[in-house]
Amino acid sequence: MHYVISDSEGSTLDTFRDESDAIHALVGMVSRQPADREELLLLAYRDDGSPLGAARLVDDVLREVREAALRRLRERVHEHCPTTGTRTASVRIVDRPTADREERPQRVLLATS
Repeated sequence: MHYVISDSEGSTLDTFRDESDAIHALVGMVSRQPADREELLLLAYRDDGSPLGAARLVDDVLREVREAALRRLRERVHEHCPTTGTRTASVRIVDRPTADREERPQRVLLATS
C-alpha cells in the first residue's frame, strides 16, 4: 500500500508506505498551515498502483482518527472499571470553556462510570 498527500489540483506533496505516518504528516501540515485544510487530500493506492477507495478530505481523516481513539479509550475504560461486572463506563468528547471567550473551547475526553 502507498499513501499520498496531494493538493486539490492533484499535485503530490508527499508519499508514505504507512498510513499512520501519512496521517501524522497530514495533521502536521494542517497545524502549520490551517488555511490548507480545504486543499489537502489523502489517497491510498495498492502496490500495483490502482487506487483504493476515494480521496479522503482532512476533516474525514481527523474524524476517523478521533473515532478510533475513542473506541480504544472506551475499551480501556471498560477493562479498568469493572464496577458491576457490566460495561457501564462511557467516554465522550466535551468542549471545556476557556477563560477567553474569543478562544475556541478546548476539547477534552470525559470518562464516567
